[in-house]
Amino acid sequence: MTLASGSHQVGAGRAYVAWPERADRPLPVVLIVSDIWGDGDHLRDVADRVAHAGYLAVAPDLYSGFPASDALTPGRVASARGWVDGLAPATWMDATERAQALAEVGAAGVALGETLDALFEGPADLGRFDPILSDAITLGSAHDAGNHGPVGAVGFCMGGSLVGLLAGDEARLGAAVIFYGTPPPHDRLQGGTCPVLGLYGGEDHAITDAVPALADAMTAAHRRFEYHVYPGAPHAFFNETRSAYRVDAARDAWVRTLDFLSTELVGDS
Repeated sequence: MTLASGSHQVGAGRAYVAWPERADRPLPVVLIVSDIWGDGDHLRDVADRVAHAGYLAVAPDLYSGFPASDALTPGRVASARGWVDGLAPATWMDATERAQALAEVGAAGVALGETLDALFEGPADLGRFDPILSDAITLGSAHDAGNHGPVGAVGFCMGGSLVGLLAGDEARLGAAVIFYGTPPPHDRLQGGTCPVLGLYGGEDHAITDAVPALADAMTAAHRRFEYHVYPGAPHAFFNETRSAYRVDAARDAWVRTLDFLSTELVGDS
């Protein structure tokens, strides 16, 4: 299948957009929300996979609308991602343990620390991404290939956290898929109605251990929440560019994701 794709202006930022060029239109829209590392080959590959499945995929570059920072250049982000890939998530996600590990790196640890500090400003203030996510949904709905109907969203890690928040208060959202994202505050669940699918790693205890309580809160809020935990899988098990990648879990999670999106956004049409 041949895809049409390109970079589009989204408010003050940019988004990668892809869709099957010869498909009948209009197409359901799926927002793809990145992990803390932002725009990159993996994010665009996921967007292309979604587009090949018959959707208009919109993947915003979460950092594109912010002031330029030397700490967040693509090369420095790539170096930081490579460094943390050799560590357990509990180490690099904890500020104290991260500082100790950086001290062992020597002089290069200073630049790594600056980049990681800049990246971790995102999870500390998820609300800063609200404008670009809202604009990305608007872009997809208004796109020539879009259908002006319910929008799906798929998010990874920090992006999963953002999709969880969107599922609580974004009325245009018709389906939400959370890959190993921190559960949203339970009081944020009252405002949304869309069904949610959660996909988690059994070894990702910092996040997965909180999922049963999220399931209870969703039930109390009369929300539909399906989730699956993959035994032995770590955080970021879906990302084939990371050492955490687990092919069996990733394969099953992708099948579940496409089935969920098709059921909720396409149905019997």
